[in-house]
Amino acid sequence: MTDASTTQRIIIDRIVIDRAPGQNRAMLLHGDTVVELLADYWHAPNRIGSIHRVRIDRVIADQNRAYASLDDGTSVSVRLGKSDQAEAGATRVVTIVAGPRESKGWQAVMGPRIISANLVLLPGQQGISRSRAMASDDKDVVETDAMLKGILADAQYDSPGDAPLALILRRGAADQTMAALGDECRVLVNDWLKAAPGIDPDAVGMIYDGGGIVAQARRIAPRAAIIDLVAMDVADASHDDFDMQFDAALNAARQPSVPLAGGGVMWVTPTRALTAIDLDSGTGSLAALFAAAPAAIAHRLRLDQIGGLVAVDVPRAQPKRMRVFTEALAAAFANQPRTPEILGRTRGGVLECRLAYGHPFPTDLAGPHAISVLAVLRQIARRPMLTAPTIAVSPDMAEWLGGTGAAALQALDRPVARVVSSDVTLASLIETGHD
Repeated sequence: MTDASTTQRIIIDRIVIDRAPGQNRAMLLHGDTVVELLADYWHAPNRIGSIHRVRIDRVIADQNRAYASLDDGTSVSVRLGKSDQAEAGATRVVTIVAGPRESKGWQAVMGPRIISANLVLLPGQQGISRSRAMASDDKDVVETDAMLKGILADAQYDSPGDAPLALILRRGAADQTMAALGDECRVLVNDWLKAAPGIDPDAVGMIYDGGGIVAQARRIAPRAAIIDLVAMDVADASHDDFDMQFDAALNAARQPSVPLAGGGVMWVTPTRALTAIDLDSGTGSLAALFAAAPAAIAHRLRLDQIGGLVAVDVPRAQPKRMRVFTEALAAAFANQPRTPEILGRTRGGVLECRLAYGHPFPTDLAGPHAISVLAVLRQIARRPMLTAPTIAVSPDMAEWLGGTGAAALQALDRPVARVVSSDVTLASLIETGHD
């Protein structure tokens, strides 16, 4: 409780979405801080959350993994659970849950599932289960389960062949109200039912496309306010502010070192096997480092979509102080969509964490040539009075525009001339026509 003289700042999550030729981008903000970025490019769509019926190419039993190809030839690695059945040549339904990294392709799991921050909807299954970290027998839990079962039962009649629907409550669901979980469940059910009528039970191909960037963002932050800059027809300055904030967050996510409050420094080094994080008190005290580092680690893991094993080298301290640090890190991890898990400490004192892989980072997904050209196409789209735009591009950029980037160019409402030069490193707009 606070007295009347205390001013309390209420932080509201917002999802800001901007659309332009060939690209849709979104930022999730907590207050004024960008905590996550999303990008969906026409030529290289973000497949996270899409559901496909695939034909299994091969199975590697001793690795609990199978490989399949999507209908466009894209290779997918499918993780197999203990009860999953997969044989070469068989058709199975899979859900893509992580993007390409290093030399690995898209990652998938068996079965259809629609995943949000606090819930997982499982078409074709029955019942409600919950994370082991949650209570399972108090009155609120019983009432919540009854409410969710009612939503699933009502929806079943609209499913193909009255197929059942099951639900998993993730760890973060423990901190949500019954009403919030009900709303989140209805969104997932509606997303599935929109796809269900078009499903051919015998055809190999996409069943559900993930719903686009709005649905993807909404599942990450179900209670956030969605601000669509294009739908709101805001001034050009708002789009420019979005660009600056998006690019700044993108740059921050790639910096090898992060200055911390109190004079400390966090070093982030990705490797093929894991991501190493080294904490240094720098010009500050150990107490200041331990106070600032947990939130900084959680923020960086989310913003940069770091996944897999994370090894945090924490300066040695008294056991009590180390426990306080670990508890603070666990609190910073709470309610993050990819549910980071603290595994414990190695004999050498390194703190090990693990979290699911996320969506491909925007620049990795689109490629350097595409990013530069798409930025120029955004400028043109926002200037309708520019009647005869000309852009300067490199030969590689011109080739991209003539191939996989052609759809983005065609989305503009006017032709664009191109000046091709090997001296160009970043695409740029040559001011021609009227503005």
